[in-house]
Amino acid sequence: MPKMRIGIIGAGGRGILSFGEMLTNQFRDRASVVAFADPNKARAEAGVASLGIKADIHEHAEDLAARKDVDAVIVTTPDYLHEEAALAAFRHGKHVFVDKPLAITGEGCLRIIEASKKAE
Repeated sequence: MPKMRIGIIGAGGRGILSFGEMLTNQFRDRASVVAFADPNKARAEAGVASLGIKADIHEHAEDLAARKDVDAVIVTTPDYLHEEAALAAFRHGKHVFVDKPLAITGEGCLRIIEASKKAE
């Protein structure tokens, strides 16, 4: 079975230290992190270096989501950006995992749920 190729939107503590480390250590036989999206390029570069992997860095979530070599996206941005990033990933047909909360409003949660249904 081929490895799942993961893109992580948000290169802060959760993106690098939680999900990045888990994927590159515990799940390295099943998944690989191929890209990060974060407007802070220096932070993203330092995070990738700390993981000891080769991963592309994008400034915008939409650019990462549009990649054909990304199978799934993990959203670990600040909470108020979860909705935007998740919707971008669904628009590009990705599997999506959003760190809690799903969105910061009930309406935002409903938009994400509707996008996930359309993507099925």
